[in-house]
Amino acid sequence: QGHLSSVSAAAVATTITLSGMSGSALVNGFDFTDANRGVCVGRNSSSAAIAFTTTDGGTTWTQAGTTLASVALRSVKAFYRNSTFQFIAVGTQKTIRYWDGTTYN
Repeated sequence: QGHLSSVSAAAVATTITLSGMSGSALVNGFDFTDANRGVCVGRNSSSAAIAFTTTDGGTTWTQAGTTLASVALRSVKAFYRNSTFQFIAVGTQKTIRYWDGTTYN
């Protein structure tokens, strides 16, 4: 299981566990649609783009789809469409990834 640390404005590091990932990660962006449902994006220790979702306010995180080599996701916007949690993420190499709730399109 992978771990990552984030630093708040008060400079207190928080480590969270990302299910299905080994090694470490750099998270560049988070977005939540409510207190429970959210997404984080960034890159893993192999410099591949990653995205993880949560349904319990960040207690547990599950990888969304597969990684994308040589890309770091920088920003993300989560939303509901037709009652399905989805997100759009942008990153390096002019990358735009759209998660439709099941796969990347």
